[in-house]
Amino acid sequence: MSHLTKGIRADQIQIDDSGRLFFATLGSGSKGNAALLKSNDTIILIDCGLPAQELYKRLDLIGVDPKAISATLITHEHGDHIYGLRDFYDAHPVPVYMTRKTYQAQKGRYKEFKLVQYETPFHIDHLLIEGVKVSHDSKQPVQYLITSSEKKFAYLTDTGMVTPLMREKFSGCHAVAVEFNYDTELLQNGKYPNWLKGRVASDVGHLSNEQAADFVSQVYPQGLKWFMILHISQNNNSVDKIADSINSKSNLLDVPYYLAKQDIPTNWVEV
Repeated sequence: MSHLTKGIRADQIQIDDSGRLFFATLGSGSKGNAALLKSNDTIILIDCGLPAQELYKRLDLIGVDPKAISATLITHEHGDHIYGLRDFYDAHPVPVYMTRKTYQAQKGRYKEFKLVQYETPFHIDHLLIEGVKVSHDSKQPVQYLITSSEKKFAYLTDTGMVTPLMREKFSGCHAVAVEFNYDTELLQNGKYPNWLKGRVASDVGHLSNEQAADFVSQVYPQGLKWFMILHISQNNNSVDKIADSINSKSNLLDVPYYLAKQDIPTNWVEV
């Protein structure tokens, strides 16, 4: 079943020293991806695929001052994940974390570049972060596992398959944001040219609804507080198709889930 959260702004979150962890997306899809993690006074931007001015508008909608962002995590160099990064960094030169080949593949150069190495945890303030290798057609893609106090959160988008390493690393999370990119039937019968259909459905493309539902069901058989659905194709997917894939998993029927939108932010959700 799908649930909507009550509207909440960052300046309405009661901050204490307990390491409570909150997540929101600013936009998710092929036209631009950006998300936020907040814990105490630490706010991390995950990807910066929206134009900077649009990013600022959406930050304002959920009560975040761009100057309050502590760091940026980049998953890979595709434009829908880094389009606004250069402009944002020029105005707010906070540390930018990415893998070496991702850094080399995109045009921007950042004095505050911080290297992400696979399966090598690092800290941003009190948050423990680990970059996990995924399967996507970019130079050196990575997705992120974030731990705050006793809370563990996974961010997983833009991968064509779920590897044994990914299952191992992302197990035991309290919440997960994961792509449900396409419905197999809609993709195959849709308007995309055959080469693009093959790319999307390949092992270095994106996760189908069935693959994503299997991942959530198998990796989180119990104890999952909620999951958020990311990177929904506007051409090859639908809310009903996503719901069908989730409802086919008996252990997910009572787990709340949220749909990330392309054009508007989600509300904050506590991990």
